[in-house]
Amino acid sequence: MGTKGHHHHHDHDHDHASHSGHQHSLAIADDSPASAAAVKRIKLAFYLNMAFALIELIGGILIGSFAIIADAIHDFGDSMSLALALVLQKKSRQGATAQLSYGYQRYSILSSLVSGTIIIAGSFVICVEAITHLFEARELPNINGMIGLAILGILVNGLAAFGLSHGHSHNEKILSWHLIEDLLGWIAVLIGALCIRVFQVAWIDPVLAIGISIFVLVNVLRHLKEPLRIIMQHVPSEKDLAALRHDLEHIIGVKALRDVHAWSLDGRQHVFTACLRISSWEHATQIKEQAREKIRQKGYHFINLEVETESCDHDHDHDHHHR
Repeated sequence: MGTKGHHHHHDHDHDHASHSGHQHSLAIADDSPASAAAVKRIKLAFYLNMAFALIELIGGILIGSFAIIADAIHDFGDSMSLALALVLQKKSRQGATAQLSYGYQRYSILSSLVSGTIIIAGSFVICVEAITHLFEARELPNINGMIGLAILGILVNGLAAFGLSHGHSHNEKILSWHLIEDLLGWIAVLIGALCIRVFQVAWIDPVLAIGISIFVLVNVLRHLKEPLRIIMQHVPSEKDLAALRHDLEHIIGVKALRDVHAWSLDGRQHVFTACLRISSWEHATQIKEQAREKIRQKGYHFINLEVETESCDHDHDHDHHHR
């Protein structure tokens, strides 16, 4: 290959698959064991949560506990979120299309954002309702019923949270953390029921509902930070882009590095693109291999490298290499 003129190599390196010829490189369907396990975990959590939400709603009405009714509404919101998460998690496993060249990975991020919004809205409504009930004269709830439902709630939410805690997607993480928060809420209900039994005061019940709502609201807002970062295409939070740039710039034969971009598809699969300016074409292949290896070691799955000797700013011939 000559060195005259402007010559560039575009190197697309995908962990999944790539196609040469006139077709674009597309990610294949994500049928990995980890993805299938994620669907199973979310499905189990959905069934557990929906069944228990019905039980606690009916039980809360019969027992006369606003805290339990409030938690039932929370759980119905969770169940809607889990149902949506299940649909979107399955969708995210499908392969790429001509319109979605990276596939459906970001559907799980969309799910976490919608789920978080539902939970935030529910927490706000419950908090407002509990405050109005705080100043009403109310009879004591059925304390034994509260204790029984609280113990059952601890068991159900604990099992669902434990199942999702083994997941790695943001979808599972945000749902897992909310189930853990529900678990803590039921522990608070149990303690509250015991306090009502000892002190014989009804206001503890709506205070518990307010406390649970605020706790859930704060934590969901905190856990929505990372999905929002992904949607805005921030550099993956755990990745040191400056260190990677330093490593690439110090590869023998590399003169400069530009047009560097790094983002995440779903919090697990990251994308890296850059243009390497090299001293000559003689060792271009070796330089690209070294660069790809350094980028892969940093945890990037989709790598797109352009190599140049002079400038990428003008029209030029392209020489495509696909691995």
